[in-house]
Amino acid sequence: MLLALLLPEPIIHPPGREEGVTYPPTGVPGPHPIDQPVELGPESEPETRKATLRVMGTIPPELWNRLGTRLIPKLRSGEGLKVNVDFSVTLQESVADSLRSELNQIINEMGLEGQIRLG
Repeated sequence: MLLALLLPEPIIHPPGREEGVTYPPTGVPGPHPIDQPVELGPESEPETRKATLRVMGTIPPELWNRLGTRLIPKLRSGEGLKVNVDFSVTLQESVADSLRSELNQIINEMGLEGQIRLG
């Protein structure tokens, strides 16, 4: 009898359980039944949330070049950057047709016909 007290008790696996698989402790409520192994998968990535920023307003002519050197490069760090233009100028009617022709030529040379229209 004394020997039985000194020897460790043999490990007995209940039917349906595999050796080397982690199971939830008995008597602890959880989403897995006691006879099912605990699924230990890779950690899930936190949900990535996105925001949309819009820049709108009137920019004085002396700052137009800065848009291309400071503002636009910052905005290009995001996804799906779109730039819309809306230019308006008031001039003498006698030069309007000539300017319209020159603007159409510039738009065509830049390959923007169909994307920019004159009104």
